[in-house]
Amino acid sequence: MSTLPNPSRRLLRAGIILLLGWIALEIALMQLVAARIGWAALILLMTVKGGIGLLLVGAAMIHGLRTIAEAARRDSGQEAIHAAGFTVASAILLVLPGIAPAFLALALFSPSLRKRLLALWRNRQEPGDPREIELAASEWKELGNRKPARRTPRKPKPPETLSS
Repeated sequence: MSTLPNPSRRLLRAGIILLLGWIALEIALMQLVAARIGWAALILLMTVKGGIGLLLVGAAMIHGLRTIAEAARRDSGQEAIHAAGFTVASAILLVLPGIAPAFLALALFSPSLRKRLLALWRNRQEPGDPREIELAASEWKELGNRKPARRTPRKPKPPETLSS
């Protein structure tokens, strides 16, 4: 007797698969880069990348806090807040070990990708989503487990012929 896994197990399984895929990708990328520039240069590159990431995290946090404070005073500045958030995310990705997070961090510095990600997020978080309906307790009742009747389209009757 097999049962379907609950959502937490599926999420855990998906997370483990993604983690293993990321590790495999990192190993392959590091092998390719090390074959091209050497292991010593790769380790130096990763160290410099991490240092730059730490500097960016500090600067982005200071800039982000200032941006949020100014936006609160002006009661606007959503774009500046989003840019500061993407900068912080990019800096954090630069601090992570490996080559793939560095590529993701560089991609997040792109304004066109930022706009696209914000548009996707706004569409997902749109209030008044037509798929969601809020009802008070007095406005609905539970129907139980019965299945709704299936509607099938009517087929037109064939034309009758007059016979004598």
